[in-house]
Amino acid sequence: MKSLDWIKQDDIRKGLALGGGGARGCYEIGFWKAINENEIYFDAVSGTSIGALVGAFYVQNRLDLMLDFVEHLEPVAIAKDLFAFPETLSTWIKNRKEIGSFLQKYIFSRSGMDISPLKTKIDSLYDHQAFKQSPIDFACMTFNITTLKPVAYQKADMHFENAKDILIASASCYPAFPVLEMNGEQYIDGGYADNVPIDLVADFNCSHIFAIDVEGPGVVRSVDPKLDVFMMKPILPLMNFLDFTATSGMKNLQVGYFETLKLFQKRAGAIYTFALLQQSVLDLLSGYLQFCFAVEGIDIDFERLDRIARTTLGNSKSDLSDTLFERASYGLLVEVLAYLFEIDAYKEWDVFAFLAQLFDRLNENELSQDEIGEMINQLSKRNISRINAVCLFQWIMRRDGEYEARSKLQAFASIYPNEIVLAWAWNFLQKLDHRHRLSEVTKVTTKIEHKDNEQTEDRWKIIENIYLEQLGKIEKMFNKAQSKNNEQQNDEKKEP
Repeated sequence: MKSLDWIKQDDIRKGLALGGGGARGCYEIGFWKAINENEIYFDAVSGTSIGALVGAFYVQNRLDLMLDFVEHLEPVAIAKDLFAFPETLSTWIKNRKEIGSFLQKYIFSRSGMDISPLKTKIDSLYDHQAFKQSPIDFACMTFNITTLKPVAYQKADMHFENAKDILIASASCYPAFPVLEMNGEQYIDGGYADNVPIDLVADFNCSHIFAIDVEGPGVVRSVDPKLDVFMMKPILPLMNFLDFTATSGMKNLQVGYFETLKLFQKRAGAIYTFALLQQSVLDLLSGYLQFCFAVEGIDIDFERLDRIARTTLGNSKSDLSDTLFERASYGLLVEVLAYLFEIDAYKEWDVFAFLAQLFDRLNENELSQDEIGEMINQLSKRNISRINAVCLFQWIMRRDGEYEARSKLQAFASIYPNEIVLAWAWNFLQKLDHRHRLSEVTKVTTKIEHKDNEQTEDRWKIIENIYLEQLGKIEKMFNKAQSKNNEQQNDEKKEP
């Protein structure tokens, strides 16, 4: 887990590298909002494509303009007739004719879309005087298709006459967007050369660099091992990079905001987001699960927890995920289960309301006898969804008990290792599902503020009592299983 002790030090030069990714750049604005609230600042910034635009406004210190832009974002503010690309396959199929027409008209043409609305917007927002007078250094990446070479521009190269053209050139995502002519040569999106321009900000003598890769289309170069770089990639999936609707933009922004707050320990959680005061409850859940797995003799290291989470989320490994997942420890399995069973991860939760909904969702997904036959058939053919595999393994545990189920599940351990771990976590969590206790908990107001120490203490006692009660039961079960195992071994020794 990389250290971020340097992030608030004033005696070192800190750099920020912002990656390209179209509408996913709203994630970077969410990051900006979070660091502003926590008085974290950078001495230099570099960017490619949308990262160059966000970076230029960061230099001007105009977060307010960016927040307003995202709040009122719409496709026609970027390009005329821009289609709002959907995320889901069902929506693609439903709108396939409209999408096909768009692709044929723009992407497969030489001219690209008409991005005059974007140019007009940049004209109205960009303040050249504020940009030049700011003490923050700036650089952005473009690609010159006349010379077939990447071209980086620094603030010193940007004048009143060419600055906006340079920013638009960096964001000209060809062939969707048109090429930009400048000085008799043609330029396109800097993502064709370097989509997360870490080297550019390193050139400003920054000893420590924070980089954000929103995983848009483009070339991402390997990081120079000599540089001290903290890489942040979204943990939660972002919306389509061409979906320039306010709904998707605000969703991306919120993810960037929450994940940054969690990184700097201003919120709790890894995949989900909770009030910081509720970290103790999450730690308690993590300790409870760790104890339960230890009782069963199941050893789960961080690499396995990380693999289970990233397989479920479909996200890429980064310093952000390493940090948040390692802090969450075994509690990460609770959040993975919630995500697998489609509990909304794009909002801030009260941990008690979150657990109540998770228990409800788990109970709803318990398999009936009628479903078992087909599930087992699919399992034997290795043609079963992850969620169905988890449900089936949990059903086996519920039917046979933990002691018997463990040996039976061993046959599937090499094929479905992650799903079996999640089924165990589900099984252990159900021991905490005391409906009368949960109703007690949810009677307490769901909004925890700093002044609510007394209510927080009441909640803590309720959960602590449940935890201790369950530990006692599990210890008795473990001792009983151990005694049974010892008796069997003694019987075997007596046999001639």
